[in-house]
Amino acid sequence: TMASPTCSLSLNTPAAHQQAMATARTLSRHRSVQLQVTVDIRTFLPVLPCIDSQAKGERVLQIDGGSPSDLLWFPDRSQLLFISDGAQYSWSAAEGLAPLAATAARVRSHAGVGAAQLVSLCESGLMRLDLDSGVTTDIAGGSSRARSLVGLGGGRLLTLEADDSDKWSVTLVQSGAADAVLLSGLPPLLGACVSADEDFLFISTESGVLRASVDLSTPRAAAPAPFFSPSSGAPGALATDTQGNVYVCTAEGVVVCDDSGDEALCVRTPSAPSAIGFGGSALAA
Repeated sequence: TMASPTCSLSLNTPAAHQQAMATARTLSRHRSVQLQVTVDIRTFLPVLPCIDSQAKGERVLQIDGGSPSDLLWFPDRSQLLFISDGAQYSWSAAEGLAPLAATAARVRSHAGVGAAQLVSLCESGLMRLDLDSGVTTDIAGGSSRARSLVGLGGGRLLTLEADDSDKWSVTLVQSGAADAVLLSGLPPLLGACVSADEDFLFISTESGVLRASVDLSTPRAAAPAPFFSPSSGAPGALATDTQGNVYVCTAEGVVVCDDSGDEALCVRTPSAPSAIGFGGSALAA
């Protein structure tokens, strides 16, 4: 004989949660057993990346001038590229910091489209740079209204463009095909990224992060819907990982959201981050 037994469980995986719920349903069918199950569900690997929100970041380099943006890491070269005040820079542990003398023009944005292929958005248009050979070529397509780039697989690009009335659009640029507008009539865009499976496009606006389903083979996109809003300020640069988590630069630091838009953790930073990217050995930093 048992009087109201209580089972308190602390679970750390979805599978364990499902098993516990199945057990609870089975036991609850027996009228002689009163079951109270308290479940504390937390999100752990592999649902989320292994990030310690209390860890302090290591300063890699410091540069005078504008805030760095468009962080790009090329694993095969162990090389970090970024933009500051319209100029491109390269950094590696072996060679340190140096200007990337690919073009004398001011660079608005850049994106990686291959193992050693960099596309830069200059005032004159799009330019491709082979980092191994140093050869640059102009790219057809794109618009003079483009303000930012998002690199995709297969040499494709998304351009974020603004018209004279400050309405923004997202356009797919790919060789051998006409440019395709995926979204238009948007408020000013502060950042963008595409999920690893290229099924979703995430964009930052003053009101929060929006998510739109996309089919880049067609190409087409559904109307964007609210995904996440930071507790203070507007979101900025965005990134995603292979688990579907979204990293959002905010006034308080880098917020990591799961694929439902729920905040999982916040990596605090001394000041508001201006860019975010994965790098280091096996993209583990």
